[in-house]
Amino acid sequence: MRKQKTGFASGEAKQQISAYFSAAAAATQAIADRHMRLARRLAMKHRIRFTAAQKRQFCKGCWSFLWPGVTSRVRVRDRKTTVLCLICKRRQRIPYRKA
Repeated sequence: MRKQKTGFASGEAKQQISAYFSAAAAATQAIADRHMRLARRLAMKHRIRFTAAQKRQFCKGCWSFLWPGVTSRVRVRDRKTTVLCLICKRRQRIPYRKA
């Protein structure tokens, strides 16, 4: 059986991951992609899941940061949002309900 890791290290890792996401939003494409790779590596090392908002900010195929209109195309249709990565052409379909 594995030992449980202390919450101290994973708490710092969560803060660092959110810092990578905020830094990626204000950076160029190459630097933002580097921040995404670093955030992914840190999350895997500490076994931390990304939040739902963080999952929608990067492509799961090429791990590039998604800017709507620049590196991604967003379409809303038939009770789902489709995000197309313009780098690797991978689609991400996100269902939603009408309120």
